[in-house]
Amino acid sequence: MEMVYLVNGAESGGGSGGGGGGSPGYPMVKAVVTDGAVGLQDRSVTRVELKTGDAVRINFPPKTDGVARDFILRLVITADSIPEVTFAVPTGETFSFEEGDEETFACLVGVNIFAFTETDDGLFVVNRKLVSIVQEVSFDANGGDVDAPVKDYLLGAKYGALPVPTRRGYTFIRWATEDGVEVSATDTVKTSVMRLVAEWEVYVDKFAPAILAEGPLMFTTDGNAKWTLADDVDGHDTVARSGSIGDNQSSSLFTSTTGSGTLAFSWKVSSEEYYDKCFLYVDGIQKAVIHGDVAWATASVAVTGDGEHSIEWRYKKDGSVSRGSDCVWLDDVSWRAS
Repeated sequence: MEMVYLVNGAESGGGSGGGGGGSPGYPMVKAVVTDGAVGLQDRSVTRVELKTGDAVRINFPPKTDGVARDFILRLVITADSIPEVTFAVPTGETFSFEEGDEETFACLVGVNIFAFTETDDGLFVVNRKLVSIVQEVSFDANGGDVDAPVKDYLLGAKYGALPVPTRRGYTFIRWATEDGVEVSATDTVKTSVMRLVAEWEVYVDKFAPAILAEGPLMFTTDGNAKWTLADDVDGHDTVARSGSIGDNQSSSLFTSTTGSGTLAFSWKVSSEEYYDKCFLYVDGIQKAVIHGDVAWATASVAVTGDGEHSIEWRYKKDGSVSRGSDCVWLDDVSWRAS
């Protein structure tokens, strides 16, 4: 944690040497907040630990004529929220906040910028302005993978977004603290939460029993709306159906294959012709497309190369107009390795 330098006017000696210690020869004094206030000591490093979000007043002692003062304050914030801090100087004195190359205002979890308002009795109220109070949070995928294993969040703000981990054969349930308390995107970032662990449940594939004709395939779904199952669609008992989406949205069904082979399937579409389409992608490359009003049709695609290949059926809408049922149906998927 960097030091906090409070410089009282131009006559101040001004502490030097940022970093973890104080000025040479200055003792570290641990001050305790009493009745919401704590006093600074001259020619020493006053350490104040803020354990709660309660407001705190920092009191400056009176000035002695002919003596330059040098107050060094070290704030250690362990509370889950940054408290409001008020600086009080003796009547008639002024207070300024100066920042140099080696004199930064930083607490354990980042930087807080303050704006000061002077009252008639010499009290300077600090209005907090959250700029980059950074709390580093690590994400343990717990057997899975996560793109961002460490992220920075603003302390006291809402997470807003949390990474989404993946784990083959499992469904992600939630992020939780090491004590098992759920943390969501709408929760507030706290100093006490520095590590989150992914919780999973075994994935149950509802699509394979309905649409898989041949091959060891497993299906998952994602997008603005997930795929579902539909019964009795033009002679097909139970089929997969793309999710109900709006303009400029998409709905995807995924599977994967290993090695070379042939992927075959049947699909049917009812959409705005030429504009709202279903695409088949193999390893991110478009291999087939269907749109308009098309009855059940078969298709097959050759997949080549060693290793795993990603397969995606993606129904995507343009920016306006809907026609027909505005979806695609999928059935009779088969995979034959070669």
